Amino acid sequence: MVLGQPRSFYKKFKFVVEIDGFKSAGFHKCSELSVEVAKVEHREGGALIPQKSPGRLSFADITLERGATDDLDAFGWFTQVAR
Repeated sequence: MVLGQPRSFYKKFKFVVEIDGFKSAGFHKCSELSVEVAKVEHREGGALIPQKSPGRLSFADITLERGATDDLDAFGWFTQVAR
């Protein structure tokens, strides 16, 4: 006799993050992903117009909000980082 389908823990979350070391965690909000490319200018041989080329990439931090997990390893990792 089947009483019902098991409910998925992560169905109510919009973002699920899986990281090596613990299973996964669900979050309601995530900040946007962005990257900036630095511009490097070179002046060769006294040229008036500089040559431009891409430089280093810089990535913005990601903020995850209102999360939950059913994995105790994730909570242990969080408390270790907080200390």
